[in-house]
Amino acid sequence: MLSYRQTQIICSNGCVYINHELSCAAQEVVSTRRIQTITVTYAYNFTISEQMPWRSLLEVAYVGNNSKYLLMGGQSGAGGIGGSDFINLNKIPLGGLFVNDPVSGAVRPANLEATGTAGTWDYQHYFPYWEGYGTNQVRVGQHVGYSNYNGLQFAWIKQSARTTFDLNYTWSKSLGIVNSTVDAFTVHGNYGVLNIDRPHVINTSYSYDFGNPYHGSTALRGVVNGWTISGTTTWQAGANLQANYSSQNLGLSLQDTAGNSISTRTFYGTNVGLIQPTFTCNPGSSLGSNEQINVSCLSAPAIGDYGQRVVPASGPAYFNQDLAVHKSFAITERQKVEFRLSAFNLFNHPLWAMNWGNMGTLPLKASGSSWALNNVNSDYGQVTTKTEYRRIQLGLKYTF
Repeated sequence: MLSYRQTQIICSNGCVYINHELSCAAQEVVSTRRIQTITVTYAYNFTISEQMPWRSLLEVAYVGNNSKYLLMGGQSGAGGIGGSDFINLNKIPLGGLFVNDPVSGAVRPANLEATGTAGTWDYQHYFPYWEGYGTNQVRVGQHVGYSNYNGLQFAWIKQSARTTFDLNYTWSKSLGIVNSTVDAFTVHGNYGVLNIDRPHVINTSYSYDFGNPYHGSTALRGVVNGWTISGTTTWQAGANLQANYSSQNLGLSLQDTAGNSISTRTFYGTNVGLIQPTFTCNPGSSLGSNEQINVSCLSAPAIGDYGQRVVPASGPAYFNQDLAVHKSFAITERQKVEFRLSAFNLFNHPLWAMNWGNMGTLPLKASGSSWALNNVNSDYGQVTTKTEYRRIQLGLKYTF
């Protein structure tokens, strides 16, 4: 029977691996630690309400939640939050490639990007479980992830009489373990802004009943009176670019002065993790037309440094406004026809959307003691796709 913190892996050949005792043939293995504790989420809120003029209500609320013991690597393909590198037990330790061959003692090659053999030097000797698995991954999910949400909400609401409205604003932040491995050795190194984060959101809805202002002829009263107008308006700040891009380092790829690729092997002496970009200026400032990130501000860190964990750049904001007018016409006491005219995206406002293909990679090449952009896509960080258009909808509803 396994103890509290032991890990059991059942291999495809039927062998069993418990903690550091290997008994499987060389292959990739995926498993999950025996549950040490279940995932826990705490949700909390606090609201202050005040009666306002016009029979309206003002509310100010704090809303938050905190989750811990999330399963890192618990999704399809052992990816999910934290990615697969963090939960991989068979990875080269930080700085491991900076020393000579730990098995044969052979002097390491000058080129740390080498992954083969050179005499008695063997790249796979640097992996903890190379004898049983070579360079293959041994991925074991762990209940060590966490996330949190904190939001401040303001609402002004009126839900009586002929005029009703709901105006609200939310200022919030969603943080947690991201979906790809940034730091393969610490949990907190993978903590950052989540792709669902929208720091500012404004929603409004309103309705006005025109009542019966006309008191003339019966025919005209039936046409003029009883109309209602209603609408909604939504504005959301853009999503964080780094959180929504496929890679947390915005596709950063590096080359030395000779044009040879440089990876975490050279930077950190390991085969896992990411090299994060650094900034020479604020990448969210001095933006051109439809530009969401100033690519000229991005650079690479010095060897051994991790760079900036958070990139202050976001995608395009979302804005939409809908409007509708409607009225019911009485035919008999029990029969009515409702007419409705609706306009979606009332002002035909185009919604810009990120074309992630424009991001591609962020290639930098060493130039002396600094880095220079190297054939970066001319559309990198720009929004070139427009969606949505105004739609008019007519509706009739007959009730009997």
